[in-house]
Amino acid sequence: MKYLVDEDSSLWLYFRRYELKEGPDGRKYIMPDQNSYPWPYNVLEKKEELVLDAVNVGLLVLGKKSEDVIQDAVMEFVSKYGLLGMMTALPVTPEYMEYDITFFPPNRFIREKGMNTDDYQKIFYPFHDLEKVRKNLEPDWDDRKQLSFWGMRNITSYQPSTVTMSFMHEYAEPYDWVVTQFKDWAYMLTCCYFYYKDGKLKDLRTILALQEGLAAFGGVYPSYYLMLRHKPTISWEFYSLQQFIHLMLSFMLSDEKNPLRLCKYCHNAYFVKDEDSWFCGEACKHKYTANGNDFDLEEFIGDEW
Repeated sequence: MKYLVDEDSSLWLYFRRYELKEGPDGRKYIMPDQNSYPWPYNVLEKKEELVLDAVNVGLLVLGKKSEDVIQDAVMEFVSKYGLLGMMTALPVTPEYMEYDITFFPPNRFIREKGMNTDDYQKIFYPFHDLEKVRKNLEPDWDDRKQLSFWGMRNITSYQPSTVTMSFMHEYAEPYDWVVTQFKDWAYMLTCCYFYYKDGKLKDLRTILALQEGLAAFGGVYPSYYLMLRHKPTISWEFYSLQQFIHLMLSFMLSDEKNPLRLCKYCHNAYFVKDEDSWFCGEACKHKYTANGNDFDLEEFIGDEW
């Protein structure tokens, strides 16, 4: 699968363990285990696996699975790839700390166009004093846990301080926001599935709803610049994992050779090898032929959309 980012690299950090913690307001947050250590990885090397896992977590939410199943899937994802970096993904610029007011494009989480910067950051530090966090922008990482210096430096150097803050032990993301983001990514794939499925979608209202629904999922995209390598190459600057997944998913949904699709039997996402394929494997194809298990538009999208 060929994308505009194939020859670039982009490092991100994940902690070995995360915990789900209830805040003073009764809200649940995901944050690194205080005894865990971060580890770098190249997200571009795992882009297909990363996007598939993110979408399949969202499909559990759309499929109305039990809260325990969804929670386990979310925690497994963040333990494998890290938190989404929502704090830098939502504002119009990752350099928002330079301003008294943080501004936002239309998004699912904050309805206001602007918010006091301190109040915004406090959303992501519900258990710690914000001023103390800002004074210690260098996380207390222990090299004995095999965190390579080049990995840490490549992520934090030349990056806004807000990116560094999102790798600190004190950083937390609201659990309900994370779940909603996974659901939105699954909805993007679901829109494409029903819009093109078997060419049977005829109802004009449904067609318009799917078109408008998919178009609504925009956001702040990463910046880029050209580098002179063996040929002019686009180099991307991802300030959050959320931005990276959203961009990669958009590339994958628009890829003509290997589109991302939903299996008609198990309802998981997969990459098709044959454009006439509607199953993730022969096993699901045989089970569907024997039992049938297709699903309709309202089962996955529902009234909330």
